[in-house]
Formats: sequence, structure tokens, C-alpha cells
Amino acid sequence: MRTKRLYVLLLATILSLFTGYLVAQVTQYPYFCGFEVAAENSAWTFVQHNASSTTWSIGTAQSRNAGGNGMYVSIDGGTTAAYSATQAAVVVAYREFTLPAGR
Repeated sequence: MRTKRLYVLLLATILSLFTGYLVAQVTQYPYFCGFEVAAENSAWTFVQHNASSTTWSIGTAQSRNAGGNGMYVSIDGGTTAAYSATQAAVVVAYREFTLPAGR
């Protein structure tokens, strides 16, 4: 079962790299996101690979930067930063972008 989950994660990563190269905006390097800008937050994609209630959220329940927002795993739609230790979940968060030429 772990092998299938690894394949799904690798496939999602590979697809995000290729699609990001084709359609995403050029982003400054090194990349940093503090999750404080709504337009930047909307560029993130969340993929849930099973029927779990676990999802990625961007909001105020968990912040590790200087601002008030952060990205975190939640089991209640983003109200709290929490996960279930008894329920298997595969959730992926990714942001597509293209590095400037020469990077």
C-alpha cells in the first residue's frame, strides 16, 4: 500500500513540474511564500487522493512566519490545524512556477 502512495506522490510531483513549466508565471528565485497575499495563495493547488477528511488549508490556524497566515493540514475544513492519527490520508499541496532563464 505504501508503494502505491509513493507512486501517486511522485506522479503528482512530476506532473506539477511539467505543467508548471508550460503554463506558470516566472517567479523570483529563491522562492518564498508567507501566505499573506491572496493572489499568491490562490496559485496553490490542493489535491486529495482518497476519501479522507484531511485537507490542506491556508489561514490563521497555524502560522510559522512573521504574518498571521500559514499553510497547514486540517480535518475540519481549515478551522484548526489538526490531523487524524487513525485515518490514512494522501493530500498534496503544490504551487506551479517557472524559474527565470539561466537558473
